[in-house]
Order: sequence, then structure tokens, then C-alpha cells
Amino acid sequence: MLLLAWRRARYADAEVGLVVPRTLAVVIDHPALRVAVRTIGVAVAAFAAWAAVAGEDLLTNPVFGLVYVWLWVGIVPVSLLLGPVVSLASPARTIHLILARATGGDPDQGIATMPSWLGYWPAAIGLFAFVWLELVYPEATYLGPLRLWFALYLAATVIGAAVSGAGWLSRADPSRSTRTWCPDCRSGGAEQTAPSSWSARCAT
Repeated sequence: MLLLAWRRARYADAEVGLVVPRTLAVVIDHPALRVAVRTIGVAVAAFAAWAAVAGEDLLTNPVFGLVYVWLWVGIVPVSLLLGPVVSLASPARTIHLILARATGGDPDQGIATMPSWLGYWPAAIGLFAFVWLELVYPEATYLGPLRLWFALYLAATVIGAAVSGAGWLSRADPSRSTRTWCPDCRSGGAEQTAPSSWSARCAT
């Protein structure tokens, strides 16, 4: 539907958005806040992993609600409100950042450039796989398939980032896969309208 209805970029202009006070911009851009968001992301992921591995294979297991409701449904409103916080909180990205710094490498640079012909297909395929798992696969309410999807996602994200750096992260993350068909893919879509995306244009 978006492919037909949203043919022209509406947020491509760098001046789109609101100017926030410098104090708020400083808080949003402070490294401590970024560390806190990453820490929360890792903590939530650790809880989900514990529930998926040690919890009972029943619908009452909190990992199903966490993934199929809070994560899947919550991405859009959270992005609208807070900007690219989902990417910042991604445990896979945090693992990549830690590994890059531990080895003395640049987290934005990989050992090879991601081929341009791949485009955003890795993210689109990942999103399709998740939607198929949730809506089509008859055993989606069992832990096994959910564990497998996230194991593959984590491996693909971390290994891909090690090889191609930030290029892979920006084009292969399913949570940002609307960029594959959204005309505003380079401006962040919903993230562009969020207060945390306006911080670079703070009031003087």
C-alpha cells in the first residue's frame, strides 16, 4: 500500500522537523544516555534469551509477548516518539560495537564494502522471515522456531557488521527494512519526525 500511496519523499529535506532547546539537545546527544539505552537493550535481550532457553515452552512464556507484541508492535510508536532508539538499543549492534573496540577496529568500517547490488534486500528478507514466522508458520507459538530466528538474526547482524561495518547495519536490520520501499529511506521515515532526530538543529 505504501508503495502505491507514498511515491514522493516527504522527509528528505534536512530542515523538516522542529527546533528543540539546546539543553534538551545536549541531553539527547549525551554519551551517557546512549550507554544507558544500549544497556537497557542488552538487559531486555538477556531476559528474553533466558526466558527462551530456560522458560517453559508455553504461551505464558513472556518471550512471546515481548517479541510478538512489545517488539513488533512497539517499533513504530517508539520510533515516532524517540527517533532511532530501536537501532541504538539493538543488542546485536552493541555486541558489534564492543567487539570492534576490543579489537581496536572502527565499528563503522568493515574489511570489505557491502556490494551495492544487495541494496536493502537483506533487511527485507529478514522482515519477511519474521512476518512469515509470526503470521503463517503453524508452530510460531513454540520456542524452537523463535530461538532459531533470533540466532540467525544475531549471527547475520554481527558477522555482517564485522565484514561490512555500518553499511551492513543500515541495510540489513529488519527493524529498518521499510527503507527498502519507502521513498524517505534516506531520511529515516518515522524516525525523522521524532524529537531525538531534531537534536542536531537545536536552538541557539
